[in-house]
Amino acid sequence: MNSSKTRSRALTTAALAFPALVIGQCSAFYVLPFLVPLITGAAVALYGVVLSALLLPQLWSKQEGVRKLVIGLVAITWLGWVFVPTKEFAVHVRFWLERPKYEQVVAQIARGEQPRCLRTNECLVVGNEAPYVVFPFPGFLSGWIGVVHVPELDQVPDSERLKSVASDPGCDLNAIAPHYYVCGFY
Repeated sequence: MNSSKTRSRALTTAALAFPALVIGQCSAFYVLPFLVPLITGAAVALYGVVLSALLLPQLWSKQEGVRKLVIGLVAITWLGWVFVPTKEFAVHVRFWLERPKYEQVVAQIARGEQPRCLRTNECLVVGNEAPYVVFPFPGFLSGWIGVVHVPELDQVPDSERLKSVASDPGCDLNAIAPHYYVCGFY
């Protein structure tokens, strides 16, 4: 009986950790270097699969209460991870973490200075007069996303102008913040 309670507590703790792991992995997706989010995502998914397999027999258990709640929590976490736009969540997290740096770069370019990010390709300048500043996120395969600063307020970035960066750019119509738009480059 004692080992059953210990196992039940361990499963409950593991189930409570799963949503925290999913939220942490999703928020770090565009903050961490290239392969790290892929590896951490795979590790969190494996954790969830093993946890689900261990909890599955509990569905038919006669014990109610906490076990059913734990199973529900794991199921809701899986559904959320699959159906909630976690990529958008990660983009917002990265943008708000990096925004002070973006604003500093934009100010340097406005003063005619050459920010360090241009040498390391952490930012790109598109155009000479009223330039767009592109801040790319780590990419996968041939596509990547990034934040584009547009000097004009409430003006969606012009796709034709961004074609010097990628052949098929597309930007969200709604700004992530004044002057800033999330764009995909393919």
